[in-house]
Amino acid sequence: MNEFGPHIRHSGCYNWNEVHTTRRKTKELNQLDEGEQEETNIQDEVQQGGGGKDRMADVPASHNGLYTIKPITGKGLGFSAASKISKGARILLEVPLFKTPDSTEDTGSAETIVLKEVKSLTKDQQRAFFALQNVQGRNKCTPVLGIAIANMLPLGGSNNGGLFLEASRINHSCQPNAQHAWNDDLGHLTIHALRDIEADREITISYVSGVSQGCAERQRHLIDAFSFACACELCSLPLTARTKSDYRLDQIQSIDEDEAAVTDLNQVLERPANPLSQVHRLFELLEEEGICDVRISRACFNAFQIAAMVGDKARAKVFAERAYAAWKVLAGDDNPTTIEFKHLAKRPVDYYLYGKRMKCYDDSWEAPQGMCGEELENWLWNTDGWLRYSSS
Repeated sequence: MNEFGPHIRHSGCYNWNEVHTTRRKTKELNQLDEGEQEETNIQDEVQQGGGGKDRMADVPASHNGLYTIKPITGKGLGFSAASKISKGARILLEVPLFKTPDSTEDTGSAETIVLKEVKSLTKDQQRAFFALQNVQGRNKCTPVLGIAIANMLPLGGSNNGGLFLEASRINHSCQPNAQHAWNDDLGHLTIHALRDIEADREITISYVSGVSQGCAERQRHLIDAFSFACACELCSLPLTARTKSDYRLDQIQSIDEDEAAVTDLNQVLERPANPLSQVHRLFELLEEEGICDVRISRACFNAFQIAAMVGDKARAKVFAERAYAAWKVLAGDDNPTTIEFKHLAKRPVDYYLYGKRMKCYDDSWEAPQGMCGEELENWLWNTDGWLRYSSS
């Protein structure tokens, strides 16, 4: 039973097995609503162990004065841009107050884990923890566990979660202007701007990031997991516009759910143009919907995988460059995935499935010189030449 995983706010559905396998292969190649009295009792119990070392003191949250935390109408506290923030800027770098495992046997075990962690905090940290929102309700669990469940953020591709005092204050939007990501090399959570954010605008992330759900499905999830109904710009569209958006999101979700088939080696070897055409359609839908989050990088990486499998160096390089550029915006230059994508953009042949059982007809490393805009796009997605590929 997983007491944390189902509630941890998503960082995006991503084919992490492929990313991690690629990294491994490349290295080889290159070397509190439970009631006042109950909450008081729990806090008293927790604070008995509150003289521990301040685990955040050595590496405090860093935001370079880009935001302030202040009341947001209808939402409680939230992040507000202190000045204009440029697309791709790092808004926050924060170490977790504590971590939780990806699964526990039952609610009691989960509470024991959290209680032990909270007891080891300093008094100031405990006060900050108990000031966080608990949306689980008095009949679901104790305030300690409720706060943890409501505020955990994911640590990479697993269901492991981390509690972040600053990042927990960032509110949700189904059309966010920022993205959270876990940097395993740094051991920190990062928040980056997905687009330019004007001064005094609220900074938001998606609690269902990377998941393409229609409005009704999103609302059900948010009410069930976080006890609020979303009134963001996307959810507040007029009925006609919202219906069109839901239709596009349904198509995006359908392609996303078929991701394994899109990059299946046998399918790529048999009819490589078909899966790439699917990814092309995905890009069109993402652009129409105005999506600029993890789904863009994921689609770029899928397109790269297809081109690499059939040994098309030129197209693989372009797609890897786009995956790198997109992930750099989401997570920064120092994120392990960004670094890997940058490497693949320079050397697509290092991808562990590059040219698998196929002969490469095009030995060039670059797209045709002088191409840009629509001409480049027409070349990139035109795979007529792949008909000349044959198995090795």
